[in-house]
Amino acid sequence: MRSLSLSIALLLLAFALEAVGMGAHAQRQPETSHERASSEGSPRILNPETEIARLIPFVRARGGALVDKVYLKRDLSAPEVFTHRFELSTSRCVLLVGLSSGGADLNLSLLSPRGRVVASDLRQGPHPNVRYCPPEPGPHTARFQVSAGKGNVYFALFNVPSSYRAELSEEFWKEPAKAESPAEASALDPTTRRRIEVLGESLEKDGFHSIGEARGVRFSEAQARDFRLNLKGDRCYVFATFAGRGVEDTHASILGPDEIEVVSDPDRRRDSIVRLCPIEEEPLILRARLLKGSGPIFIAGWQTRPNESGVSARAQGSATNSSGARDASSSERARRGDGNAQERSAHSAGAHGVPRTKGSSRHAAVRSDIIDQQSSEGAGLDESYAMRRADLIARGYHGGDPRDGGRLDEGESREYEFRVRGGHCYAVLVAGDAGVARLVLTARDSAGGILDRDLEGAQSATVRFCPTPSEKDETIRIGVTLARGGGKLKLGLFTWPRGVRGPFGLEGVLYLRLAEMSHLLDLEAYEPSLLLDSSIGTLHREGERIAHPLRLEAGACYALVAVGDEFISDLDLTLFDGEKRIAGDSSRNAFPSIRHCQEQTRDLRFEITARRGRGKYFYQLFVRRP
Repeated sequence: MRSLSLSIALLLLAFALEAVGMGAHAQRQPETSHERASSEGSPRILNPETEIARLIPFVRARGGALVDKVYLKRDLSAPEVFTHRFELSTSRCVLLVGLSSGGADLNLSLLSPRGRVVASDLRQGPHPNVRYCPPEPGPHTARFQVSAGKGNVYFALFNVPSSYRAELSEEFWKEPAKAESPAEASALDPTTRRRIEVLGESLEKDGFHSIGEARGVRFSEAQARDFRLNLKGDRCYVFATFAGRGVEDTHASILGPDEIEVVSDPDRRRDSIVRLCPIEEEPLILRARLLKGSGPIFIAGWQTRPNESGVSARAQGSATNSSGARDASSSERARRGDGNAQERSAHSAGAHGVPRTKGSSRHAAVRSDIIDQQSSEGAGLDESYAMRRADLIARGYHGGDPRDGGRLDEGESREYEFRVRGGHCYAVLVAGDAGVARLVLTARDSAGGILDRDLEGAQSATVRFCPTPSEKDETIRIGVTLARGGGKLKLGLFTWPRGVRGPFGLEGVLYLRLAEMSHLLDLEAYEPSLLLDSSIGTLHREGERIAHPLRLEAGACYALVAVGDEFISDLDLTLFDGEKRIAGDSSRNAFPSIRHCQEQTRDLRFEITARRGRGKYFYQLFVRRP
């Protein structure tokens, strides 16, 4: 890693001021860049040094300031990934900007101290940027990924006032905003109001109270809209989408800022309900979908009062018995994760970081509403695929060029074939458009044997497999079932370049899942720890929970990872200090992870639970020193 010295930065600034004085010449450079960008869809080519020289006074004029210096990483090519850690505080909002030379397509993700993606910009182009107001202090990791092309990468961090919420790509680089259908408000009709009142009366028996009047937004068929959530870690919530006139089917889900689904309503019905007791006060999104019909959807919410442990057990269940066991267990899992969550400042969850994907333009507003008054269109097909592809590339895969998967309607299944070479590991990603709510994937070999399954898919799903070593190519069949919703699909094949087996006797999917997590942690400067003896265990039945002792030393941050084999699709991981739950991962996948910084040396324990499936599991501890 190299950095531009202060003298060079000042020289660049002087060049920028000179360019401003030259008038016409100062205007020609941006116009030339835009002309290049618009000609036959070619990538926009910028001069990063010139853009930085323009950007520094631009941000300063809006009350911001460059933090430390401008950094430079030379000679990168796709699909290279690198990271840089910044120490952020809760007293300042920040603007993080990357710039690539040579027209290279650059992606940017910002990770919290817990390793969660809290903001990202995956739009195609050479200048990704995110604005973020940290709700917690500590080391945040900027992850840059060259998605296409090659060149040098410059990046810089700016402090900005919380009042600055403009979209930098639109304001500074004059790029057009994404065309979005405006949210059209709709008045609540008496019939729908009565259904909301009935649910509210039922929830009151479980200790919930309304967060305010339901809001109506008009939807078209197969449309999704995202509402930012500002949640506290000391209470439970219920959110519901109610179908107005002309709407036959709705679906509600809650997602993290990286589009990973936290909880989803598994039932098929006109109105949809989700429950959640947050582990951490991190950015969350309520996604409302209209799956059939056209008309208004009304969004309503309820919450428990702070620290009412007496209602917590009932909050896990279904007050109306209509959202299913899966929904209830998801809430239970979420609540277990952090028994000591504290209320935070105005920069609470959902008010500071939003994913921005290829073709989209989203930024956060600082609000205190539990459900943000503003909404944006949910991710479409291209955005959904780009987000998941970027994640797989960051995990260490290559490839993933998308191919058309056609259209599937609810309940339909289709099989897709891929030719692969034995002795290598692969992943197949399937993503849907906004009307796709739940995908189920199964990977089978040429003899019909199951290689992997993703039974917890949402708008996207992924399977991994390592075919038996062979000199001949093999046909792998990917079965796709659209369990909820309907729409167009994209899919792609990714290649794992690092073998088919690893240490501890791991091979196949179990090895692959651990290797992915190890690669991600390596990017964040974590390394394997000798404090925990790793081993392979077996979860003999769904719902089984196994505890393991863990001693952590003071003065270091740790990452604890658990992975399941191809017969486990949902694994839980929770960390305890005595009976106190201090961390947990309730992601609906088979590779949960926990980040925890230990201030005092203590004997702890962690529990691994088979939420869906049964089979072998493996765990490993990683450490990062200050």
